Amino acid sequence: MEGLRTRQVECSASPQSVLVDWLFAPLISREQVSLRVRVWGADGSTSAWSEPLAVEVGLLQACDWSANFISPAWEEGGTTLRLLYAGRIAVALPLPLVSALCV
Repeated sequence: MEGLRTRQVECSASPQSVLVDWLFAPLISREQVSLRVRVWGADGSTSAWSEPLAVEVGLLQACDWSANFISPAWEEGGTTLRLLYAGRIAVALPLPLVSALCV
């Protein structure tokens, strides 16, 4: 990934190949890292390094989230009852999609 300046290598001696514990310092909200992995066989053989995989952390802390209430633009005051309706919009996203958050 662009801007990546450090390289860390960690080994995990485990028969597990999925859901392996994260071996590095915890990531923070919005942090982006690039990962590559390789495996060692029981006979001592090693695989080639995988292609880099870009990973971006989501929003982990409550303070990372902020939003303003979406409402119709009408003038304050008045005596007419105003109803707020839920709405839906369609959004076209470019492919390939890396991540998306829809609220």
